[in-house]
Amino acid sequence: MTLANACLWIVKPRNQIFLFVMTVFGVVFFAILKKNEFTSFEERPALLAITPNIIHEWGGDPNMVKVGISISNFPIFKMTTNEFIVDAVVWFEYDPAHVSTETLGKFSFEKGEITRKSPPDSKMINNLLLTQYEVRIKFSSNIDYTLFPLDGHRIFISLENTYVFPSDIILTSEKKAFTISAAMHLEEWNITNTHVNYGYEEIELEKFQPKKIIRYPKIVFSIDVTRIGIRQILLIFLPLFLIFLISLFSLSFDPKTHKGEILSLSLGAVSSAIAYRFVIQNLAPNVGYFILSDHMFMILLSFMFLNFILGVTLIFKGELTPAWIVARGFLLLLFHFVFLTFFYVILFKW
Repeated sequence: MTLANACLWIVKPRNQIFLFVMTVFGVVFFAILKKNEFTSFEERPALLAITPNIIHEWGGDPNMVKVGISISNFPIFKMTTNEFIVDAVVWFEYDPAHVSTETLGKFSFEKGEITRKSPPDSKMINNLLLTQYEVRIKFSSNIDYTLFPLDGHRIFISLENTYVFPSDIILTSEKKAFTISAAMHLEEWNITNTHVNYGYEEIELEKFQPKKIIRYPKIVFSIDVTRIGIRQILLIFLPLFLIFLISLFSLSFDPKTHKGEILSLSLGAVSSAIAYRFVIQNLAPNVGYFILSDHMFMILLSFMFLNFILGVTLIFKGELTPAWIVARGFLLLLFHFVFLTFFYVILFKW
């Protein structure tokens, strides 16, 4: 079989469908691998570690207060709009002889608002006072949507108390003090892990003025979540892939006898993809940087436009020479190879 005959065989519709199915299998395989590997691009909120040297520099003898959060429910969990509302119990364990309950009760949350807060409920346990508050918190987090809709995220809930200095009170915590109800269900999301970090934040009021610095204790509670279903993934990618397949069918026709079919398929695919962009825009988060769905759309739209240019060129040429037959077959294979390579690089190498 000559090279030209092989390229003619490749562009036949049934062979194109087989090639398309193999590409889709490759995409699904890479997507499954990525879903099994938690990746998030979120940066932890500002937090400085408290060390013995720093405590010595402050010249204080801070009291240690253990803090915990027990989450019972997420009434609102909207990842694409970065809106969260959580019902939880916040508790403090401390020595009442040295730490005031009233002072601890002035806690707040970074990028959040306490919309409901119960009076303190306190009881003594092993010479320490345990005080708890039932709260409802409305907050946002540092969400990065780079891999949308194959994204995993780390959501941050940052508790702070701006009414005390870390030289007087250090808020401490640990992973076992951060609990989430096992009965809680998040639509489309699965909680895979939790993390706790504590320290302090430092705000510089004026540059080069070390005395004009505000410090306060802070604890960052974080939750790792991954997508459960594939509904949104299919809604975004499957129609786009099908439009791409229809566009490539134009390579199967002879420009000498099927000019109309070549033009309608190649141009119609470009028009359909541009129209479908508005659907993707409604499903995707509104951010100012490119995300995975944007990259996939741009590369497929570029392929469809190149295919349209090739179709118009062949129509004006009016016949298929051996060189154009080979070029058409190689272009088809190149589209699939570049797309899979690009998809892999975005998922695993960025």
